[in-house]
Amino acid sequence: PYALGLLIAYAKTWQMGKLNEYFDFDPVICWGIEEEEFVLNVVRENRQPTIYLFSSFVWNHNINLQTAAKIKEIDQSAYIVFGGPHIPRKEQASKTFLTEHSHIDLLIMGEGEESLSCVFERFAEGMNQFELRIGDCDLTGIAGAAWRSRSGALHYNGSRSQIQDINCIPSPYLAGVFAAETIPKSSCWQMESNRGCPFGCTFCDWG
Repeated sequence: PYALGLLIAYAKTWQMGKLNEYFDFDPVICWGIEEEEFVLNVVRENRQPTIYLFSSFVWNHNINLQTAAKIKEIDQSAYIVFGGPHIPRKEQASKTFLTEHSHIDLLIMGEGEESLSCVFERFAEGMNQFELRIGDCDLTGIAGAAWRSRSGALHYNGSRSQIQDINCIPSPYLAGVFAAETIPKSSCWQMESNRGCPFGCTFCDWG
């Protein structure tokens, strides 16, 4: 859950904590397919407009797709966001992916911290100034995003440059973004000390 932890920790401190006025950031949970029913029960009991974030790697991508589809089936207003190394970054590939998975509303391509926080900011502006629902907000111009508008049209905003100084990203552990019950489930916890690579191997997401 480290990648999602970074996203939430960054969003909570974005522009001096501006987004906390508009969003309740629930603790990040770590779950496997055996806990899927627990997650779906949370969705069934929820009565608030909700954004669900999925970080897809090769080992959890199919589980994410399955669970996201079930969430959308339960709550048509749920806003589903996918990111991570398993998400396509090219325009045609990302649009094809969104076409094949109609329950997904937004793809965050590459590093997600800045892109996702910009998306949240656009949502906040739409809700505050124009009383728009999350899914009705126009995400045009937010680099690193491919998205589906309410009309069903698919949009690709291009890539975003990598963050040059990762020290601007708060530690998700120190920020306390993980649910308490998540901690004992993982025997190995990550810590990131660098990003990027001077090489561009086709099989690797890092370069």
